[in-house]
Amino acid sequence: MSDNLLKDALVFVFMFFTRIIVTAYTYATLPVYYVCQKPWQRLAVANRCGGHQTDPTDPYSEWEREIEIPQHPLMSCQTVCEAIDKVRELYPLDKPSVGYREVLAEEVQCDRDGRPIKMDGKVLRKYRLSDYKWLTLGQVCDRIDHISRGLMDAGLQKGDRVAIYAETGVQWFLMSGAIAKMGGVLVTVFHTLSDEGLVHALQETEVTALVTSFELITRVSALSVQLPLLKTVVYFEGPKKELNYTFRDSIKVLSLSELEANGRDNGHKYTITSLDPDAECMIMYTSGTSGLPKGVIGTSRQLKEAAMAMGQVVRNVIMDGPTHTYIAYLPQAHILEATIEVFLYLGGVRIGFATPFTLNESAPGLADGTVCDIQLLRPTIMTTVPLVLDRIRKEMYAKLAARTPVSTAIFNYLIDYKSHWIQKGYKTPIVNTLVCGKVRQQLGGKLQYMVVGSAPLSPQLQALIR
Repeated sequence: MSDNLLKDALVFVFMFFTRIIVTAYTYATLPVYYVCQKPWQRLAVANRCGGHQTDPTDPYSEWEREIEIPQHPLMSCQTVCEAIDKVRELYPLDKPSVGYREVLAEEVQCDRDGRPIKMDGKVLRKYRLSDYKWLTLGQVCDRIDHISRGLMDAGLQKGDRVAIYAETGVQWFLMSGAIAKMGGVLVTVFHTLSDEGLVHALQETEVTALVTSFELITRVSALSVQLPLLKTVVYFEGPKKELNYTFRDSIKVLSLSELEANGRDNGHKYTITSLDPDAECMIMYTSGTSGLPKGVIGTSRQLKEAAMAMGQVVRNVIMDGPTHTYIAYLPQAHILEATIEVFLYLGGVRIGFATPFTLNESAPGLADGTVCDIQLLRPTIMTTVPLVLDRIRKEMYAKLAARTPVSTAIFNYLIDYKSHWIQKGYKTPIVNTLVCGKVRQQLGGKLQYMVVGSAPLSPQLQALIR
């Protein structure tokens, strides 16, 4: 007990003199910072109104955007299909566009009794991964075109509903683009849904085609007896393992490679026509955490407005997309991830796919010697949720506690100091160099934008991450 009291006393004394020194330096140099940084300009930009209600007396009235968005050629496109075609004209076709990591080896993690450990509903595995491999913009455009024609060759028509039941990845991205291009209606369902929730969503939307992954096709086959309208199943190939599924004879089962090859060989037979901007193009289901999942219908016009709203927040990205890299790891079945991926891809941003199990250094799925996704990709943009940020915060404080008794106290003081002066329109270059640079390295070292959604973000956590 006495040792703890002595340690606390030493920390108090150290921080007392630290505050005196920092405060003296701050106010001695404040006039210089005021002239050089012009904080009033930064505050004016931060405080300007982004929009207003069309009818202030009606709490449910629409909001209109007040901040002008930089004009971009894609703004003239009315549907995702039009935008996908337009991208070919805007950027070099040999530009790296979409990246992924191949699984070189995997090992199931078991507890002391030899039973597989599960996390977030999935069996926990350790993965040894390759470096990022990139598809060029031209390859992405060609594959989307071939897959869309492959869907039509499989019997799908404009306006048909196609469900994707799979984990986040490059194949999900390509398939969603193909569905949009052939005029289909994308139905998204979380891969974590219960059997009851999955069947409910597929029955309610009356889908005739279902896209799933290698890992989930066995589950789909077991539930297919409850899906009498299902005619086509497409699966994403996985590791070279034996497939285990049984479907009735009336259901056509194709791998993504087979579907794509059919579209490449037979695609000339089909004409692609875009959906009307106000026709439904997406039905997105919730995660089902509070009962059966609920479907929300979206149109191409609504997706465009959502993209423009994002452009208002990160408008520099629109005009300078090819210099940025985005790390995609959240569920693509969520509207935040799905929308921002489309927005950034069309803006020329490189997209690298990752998973929560291999995202950062402490991720549970990393095999020994494997570099985590975020350090390898070094993104400038990422989307996240408060839960992930809270994990990062805990990692930071665990590392601080393992250093010196004063490390945590100094860190908290400097973060509070930075937050205080940011609110006044100033930058804190010295704090950024001494403290924030090390924290930033945990996120790859180049991060400029972080989009947070799905749940409220506490002011304390926001201040820490900033």
